[in-house]
Amino acid sequence: MTRTRLMRIEQVALLLLILLYMIVANAHGRLAPLTTGPDELAHYEYVNFIAEHGRLPLNSAERSQAAYKSDQPPLYHLITALPASLVDINGPPHLKRYSDHERRPLIEQTRHAWGLHNTEDEYPPYRGEVLRWHIGRWVSIMFGAASIIVTYLIARGVPFLPIEIGPSVPRQTLERIVLALGAAAVIAFIPRFALTGSMLNYETMLAFFAALFLWQLLRISVAEAKNQSFTTPNPQPAPSNLQSPISNLQPPVPHYQLPITNLLLLGLFTGLAITTKLSALILPFEAVVALALIARHYGWPWTRWLRAVAITAAATLVAVSWWFGFIIYQFNTVADDGWWAGLLRPLIAADASDATTNRLLSFLTGGQAGFTAAIDNLESGPPWEWLATMYRTFWVVGIEGHQPLGLVGLLIALALCLIAVFGLIRLWASAISGQRSAVSGQPSAPNLQPPIINYQLSNINYQLLILALASAFILPLIRYAATFSLADTAQGRHILFLAAPAFAILLVWGFTAATRQLSMINYRLSIKIGLPLVPAAFLFFWSLAQLYTMSWAYLPPLPVRTILLPTKLAHPINQSMNDAVTLLGYETRLDFEHQVVQADIYWQATAVSPVDYLTEIKLLDEEGNERSQWLGYPASGRYPTRAWDPGDVIRDTAWLPVGNLEPGDYSLQLNLLPTTTDNPLIGLTIPPVDEPRELGQITLPSIDPFVSNHRLSLTDSALAMVGYAVRQDGVPLTQPATFRYRESIIVTYNTTTPDEVIDLKIVGPDSAGQPLFDPVRRWDNTALFIVGPDWSTGDYRLRLAGDKSPITSEPLFNVIDHWERSFTEPPLTYRLEANFANQVKLLGYDLATRRVQAGGGLPVTMYWQGLDWMGQSYTIFTRLLAADGSAHGGRDRLPREGYRTLYWAPGEIVTDPFGVPVDPDAPDGIYYLNLGLYREADQQAVSLPLVQDGQPIDATSVTIGPIKIGDTPPDFVLPSADPQIVVDQPFGDPTALTLLGYDLTAGSDQLSAVSHQPSMEENQPSNQPSNQLTNQATLQFSNSPNSITLKLYWQSEAPLPTDYTTFVHLRNAAGETVAQKDQPPLEGAYPTSLWDPGEIIADEVTIPLPEELPSGEYSLVVGLYDLTTGLRLPVPDTADNSLRLTTIEVAH
Repeated sequence: MTRTRLMRIEQVALLLLILLYMIVANAHGRLAPLTTGPDELAHYEYVNFIAEHGRLPLNSAERSQAAYKSDQPPLYHLITALPASLVDINGPPHLKRYSDHERRPLIEQTRHAWGLHNTEDEYPPYRGEVLRWHIGRWVSIMFGAASIIVTYLIARGVPFLPIEIGPSVPRQTLERIVLALGAAAVIAFIPRFALTGSMLNYETMLAFFAALFLWQLLRISVAEAKNQSFTTPNPQPAPSNLQSPISNLQPPVPHYQLPITNLLLLGLFTGLAITTKLSALILPFEAVVALALIARHYGWPWTRWLRAVAITAAATLVAVSWWFGFIIYQFNTVADDGWWAGLLRPLIAADASDATTNRLLSFLTGGQAGFTAAIDNLESGPPWEWLATMYRTFWVVGIEGHQPLGLVGLLIALALCLIAVFGLIRLWASAISGQRSAVSGQPSAPNLQPPIINYQLSNINYQLLILALASAFILPLIRYAATFSLADTAQGRHILFLAAPAFAILLVWGFTAATRQLSMINYRLSIKIGLPLVPAAFLFFWSLAQLYTMSWAYLPPLPVRTILLPTKLAHPINQSMNDAVTLLGYETRLDFEHQVVQADIYWQATAVSPVDYLTEIKLLDEEGNERSQWLGYPASGRYPTRAWDPGDVIRDTAWLPVGNLEPGDYSLQLNLLPTTTDNPLIGLTIPPVDEPRELGQITLPSIDPFVSNHRLSLTDSALAMVGYAVRQDGVPLTQPATFRYRESIIVTYNTTTPDEVIDLKIVGPDSAGQPLFDPVRRWDNTALFIVGPDWSTGDYRLRLAGDKSPITSEPLFNVIDHWERSFTEPPLTYRLEANFANQVKLLGYDLATRRVQAGGGLPVTMYWQGLDWMGQSYTIFTRLLAADGSAHGGRDRLPREGYRTLYWAPGEIVTDPFGVPVDPDAPDGIYYLNLGLYREADQQAVSLPLVQDGQPIDATSVTIGPIKIGDTPPDFVLPSADPQIVVDQPFGDPTALTLLGYDLTAGSDQLSAVSHQPSMEENQPSNQPSNQLTNQATLQFSNSPNSITLKLYWQSEAPLPTDYTTFVHLRNAAGETVAQKDQPPLEGAYPTSLWDPGEIIADEVTIPLPEELPSGEYSLVVGLYDLTTGLRLPVPDTADNSLRLTTIEVAH
């Protein structure tokens, strides 16, 4: 085989490999929905900003517009923006980003995408933003192909000495070609490289520059090996030489020049890699260590090593200076943080989203900048879990929870790696042995180059390749040690794209050497040559398996377009259904196999809809009888009407079961049903829908009865059988499937006893208490269900009931509930039941504390309940009001800091904890928290009115509290007590209050009051009076007064958790209550739960008396009780927890 023919074979083989990679990578890019790649939307927004503005972001606001990757090195984004800027994105199609408006989260999220809903606009031919996105993917694929070529060149040029195939030059050349192809193909077909490398991100560009970096390191080693001064032994090494395994070689000739060009390129590629992705910051360290290994191996003087490092460093600094200079100049915070922290902050912390860099910044600035706390959303894990995750994500990435080849693929890859390690150990030993033999002068096998050159090159090349692979682990290990985060650090792509050539070459070298040295196998020559391709062949199969998984694992995009339909409809209509929806037309087809009529309805949104609509389609026979129907949310519930954008074209597919219908002509009738009604309290008027639309006729041929793939027996008789089928998208399920929120479920059934009435329900999961769900529509032998907001995640069964007890099937399907709503009321500390405009009810609240300081925050938890489907977001306002009505704190906010009322379902209970800020200058006092909700109308805030007994009232807010801010106001407490009558009676067990004493006076013209406490006779017999204060004198009134006034002097001994109400009873000799008054201390201005130990409070209570109070002796009794529960605060040594203060004698 001639050298020319070998060159042609090599060129053709490499070209075919690149073409095959391009096909595989483009297939991945075509099948993967937008945002499949890591941080792909953020990369797109960065590219999009540069393409639109022709420059990088210049301030924080522009960085926010360009997304969170805009603080990262921009080389990939700048290059990608050049072709992307040629695409006009001013018109449709438009991407549906989560952040575009508040209604986007209503769309059902059905894949692990970040920030984008995929639609049919992503189908070819690509246009607008979709085309710009795919240009970014094509740029990534081109750099992936370039990385493969560089890997081939590295593997082709690195000396390699396995067991020789033969002594001829052509065979050794062919062997090197196959080894190089095998290494390049390993990179091309690692499933992770094929998928992630075909997405819009900087990974393949990093791989390209890292490969060029490694290539230059190896070329420097080769250049040094070609220096003739290294080929003759030197038994007495010079002291100035660096020690090495071949230090007995003659030192370099002094005038021998360094490979300056290679060193400059080494620094250039280091800088370009760093300006592509910051994980390349490890390359300067790798370069210094690699040059030290080369120096030690070839016996350089240390000054020569320093010159090599200096040249590389200078080239690196020049290559990165444009980027770091730009961010230091544009984003420094010197004015705020000083020179040191102000220059480091934009270089290290950037947007402050990375825990590791912020800890480094905090360390370098002495805590002035950065932070040391962990980020809450990072999932942590032990080291073995980190290693397992790193290994898995190096090879493959999950496809919507499915992993191609599963564990088998990972185990085969592990076996290949272990075989390669064995082979590399043998190769290393062979190289060391051969080197020693060559240096000692022992004869060795003939070769194309002097033996010493081959062996020493093999030795140093192994070291450089292992260094390149090991260096890629350093930064992830440091970040893991700093955060213990799995999601943030255990990402195998950080290793793969930085060290791909080194890994691939070592894998192929080791695998080839190990398999050739198995003496029990006598390989044919052709097999020996092809062994390096075995790992690549397996990886190619793995990538094909990944493509197959992608072809079915991703849910189809939303049946929505922002551009006109590509083809003309079979039945165009173009009629307005209401102010927000226009019917463009429809198409129908009969599915004989599944016994359904599929109707595709095409809607166009003309305005934002405040309500969701259900699509209702009925199939009527010639007499107008309903024979089949469909009811469901548009697009199988994935794209509800409230989420529609004006201009959207929606394909809404319905499936009408027709298995039991007679042949003949039928007509289709279409209607839209709103899910809520008008509400004048919020200005909601639902656009009226015209009469049901008659779509046209269809003719049904003779169709077989419904197919039933499940059977249940309702009685002991074999004849009483029910065959049924659960249908998804019209197709009977043959195995459990997944349904999602708002999706319609059709159950068709046949029974052998036609006269028997079948009660059919769906049974929820065991974890939710097996709730039962009735069909929303039922006709003939068909029932239709819609997955509601209260269908929790889990397995669902069918329950059938005839004349006998109900029976339940095995699990037939499962439901995935991404919303995870709650419909169970939690325990409430304080109940309110405040209805705001029949939209939201405030059930109650919790106050963790009712004592805060000025400048602090008041922790509050509200419990809301949705009363209807809401078409807009309501904002909660809170105002901390003093006694004079002035506000000293509060804020406006969304429920749960972002869970808008727009997303709530009727009956859903939302637990809403938050903090109310208190103004720093808020004076000490007792405050109340006033809160309510408002909507925006014509850029004005309109409060929601409260509703009582079905009618709105003037109030628009509720008040909770009281809350103490700071110290107790002096108006509420006394420095000391000087009562007329001293009591010193403790209250509470243990003692919480002490009644120091009281004053008693008579008054007139007082109103009567009703006590919330039962009277004496309801608690104890009259012959068992309460505690007697025998040392108190009897008070006498010559005439019956209209009232008596009692001033009680309380002293707080310990904090009370409850607000108590004071009751005062006047009882006759028989123990009957003849007069009473209940009121909270200080008429509620200073409740007992806010009293501080040691405080003295004087509470005046006026007890109205009957007009004709008979003469006689009366007992004055006092106590405290909880208004909510009726329980009294204990009074020691009393039967009914009340205290008799004195006896009053009335004489006329």
